[in-house]
Amino acid sequence: MTRPTREQIGFAASTIWFTIPAPGSWTEDGECRRHPGYADLFTDAQSFEQADLPLTICADCPVAVQCLAYGQSLRADGVWGGELLKHGSVQRRLPYRRAS
Repeated sequence: MTRPTREQIGFAASTIWFTIPAPGSWTEDGECRRHPGYADLFTDAQSFEQADLPLTICADCPVAVQCLAYGQSLRADGVWGGELLKHGSVQRRLPYRRAS
């Protein structure tokens, strides 16, 4: 079975391939697969506050590099490979600054 392109099915629908991976693919080894009830937390995270639990789960993931590359190739939002993405770009926390 070949996967349709984003253009064929629309960008939002393309992220479903992460939650329903091809049998035997690298996603089978993802740490998130051990937490099936949390799947929406990964794709719905839009801020670091929402991403706290998914980022913790990703911390020990053996396929984080592949996952991050996949999320970036989809131009996805949410937590992918231990990083918070927005349109496929890694989001960085701003450093905490004390008020003077």
